[in-house]
Amino acid sequence: MPNSSGEFTNSANSCKYPPEQFFVGNVSADSMSSSWQAILLINDRQVNFKIDTGAQANIISKILLNDIYGSGFNVRKTSVKLTTYTGQTIELLGYTTLPVNKALNSPIIHLDFLVTKNSYQPILGLTASADKLGLIRKCDNVNSVNCCKSVSSLLCKYNKGFEGLGNLPGKYHITLCENSVPVVSVTRKVAFSLLEPLKPELDRMVKAGVIEKVTESTD
Repeated sequence: MPNSSGEFTNSANSCKYPPEQFFVGNVSADSMSSSWQAILLINDRQVNFKIDTGAQANIISKILLNDIYGSGFNVRKTSVKLTTYTGQTIELLGYTTLPVNKALNSPIIHLDFLVTKNSYQPILGLTASADKLGLIRKCDNVNSVNCCKSVSSLLCKYNKGFEGLGNLPGKYHITLCENSVPVVSVTRKVAFSLLEPLKPELDRMVKAGVIEKVTESTD
């Protein structure tokens, strides 16, 4: 709130925020392109907020408050530590209570904001955006999905997807570089415990025409 003297003040009132650590998402000023936004009015001034449902507090910068109120707003002390999820510490001056409304004729709602020293994008946390402003709501509707309850029924219903090799139509011509040099790869070793289950699978692939058995050197 702006004070009567029109000066920036630090009040020694008791801290409304308990002494703990709060977390917010990325608060860089250029991170607004792919996030949810809400334009609210503070002192009849439009402010573009980022809606961050993972944030535990609302934040606003001292620079923006100076732009809205001049230097006349009251900041109360707080022992809260504010950090991003990447571990970056955000320097705070305290917290303030601001009158916010969604439109000129809508009811005014008083919200608490942590005031940052440096310029950060204004953020609305979960409580403000969902409970107090109603910008988002929790949806408990779950649509039922009919699905196959057994492997046999799945194979029966989509049998075409499990037949054959899944060959694509047509032929593909592989073009090699003119100066390419052939390379001989070392035979791939197979763990002894896998030899027994591997043999029938190789036989199956040979029979299906996927691979060819080699009995001589390929150099």
